[in-house]
Amino acid sequence: MTARGKGLAVAPYLFLIPALALTASFLWALWGLVHESLTDPAGGVSFENYRRMLTVPEYRAPIVTSLRLAVITTLVTAALAYPVALHMRRMTPVARLTVQSMLVLVFFSDYLLRMFGLIILLGRRGLLNSLLMWTGLTDSPFRLMHNELGVLVGLVSGALPLMIFALDAALGRIDRSTEQAAALLGGSPLRVFWHVTLPLSVPGLAAGIVLVLLVTVNAMVAPALLGGGFVVMISNFVYDRAIGLDERSLATAAAVIVFAVVVLIILAVHAVLDRFALRFGVTDRGRG
Repeated sequence: MTARGKGLAVAPYLFLIPALALTASFLWALWGLVHESLTDPAGGVSFENYRRMLTVPEYRAPIVTSLRLAVITTLVTAALAYPVALHMRRMTPVARLTVQSMLVLVFFSDYLLRMFGLIILLGRRGLLNSLLMWTGLTDSPFRLMHNELGVLVGLVSGALPLMIFALDAALGRIDRSTEQAAALLGGSPLRVFWHVTLPLSVPGLAAGIVLVLLVTVNAMVAPALLGGGFVVMISNFVYDRAIGLDERSLATAAAVIVFAVVVLIILAVHAVLDRFALRFGVTDRGRG
């Protein structure tokens, strides 16, 4: 092989350099977190930070709250995103592009501004409570903020576009003739969705679940503004301990625990969805 031929053969591998550099920097940062979390005040190795995070209720609560709200948010966004994605699939190209553009605009708009908009909507004297009292449905305002309900609304509103994008991409790759054939064989719309559409859209659902989990479990703005200090998630806990109280070892231990739990959840989600897809005959992981 000539020198030119060898150069052309090696050229594609050069594009791996940025990916390898990014992976190396991530692993180096992760090792730094693990090392910091295992360091005691005397400079030795100790698992005391992990013991405190897992056994002390005050420290364990933010982890449990973050995982619980992240799982609930994922389920709610999946339930809300499927009808939207299915309807977008039946739209004309112009209407679908319009909806996609609006979702992109909402998703990339200022997140802090959206949370303040929810404060105006959900506040004690907000638009929703004012409307409920004006219609006579209630005599006193409901507490829609400074609790987990308000935080959940903020998390869902922030993560919903991600789930819609993932499902819309997966549903768009499904051959409509497959669903039409199932309908011609006597399948109701619900049975066609459960036995055909849902299994074929499993890759998109898995991608959406991973994205929503990663975004919501690390949320900081929504619990800070809509929780009002009554709902503390892991990002708020890590910030307070690392910046406010200078307990970096404890903060990094909390971050490592959440990272490990999220990785396990993602692996479990992929395993469950793969078994679901195989049950319905979807064996190609690359299909959408």
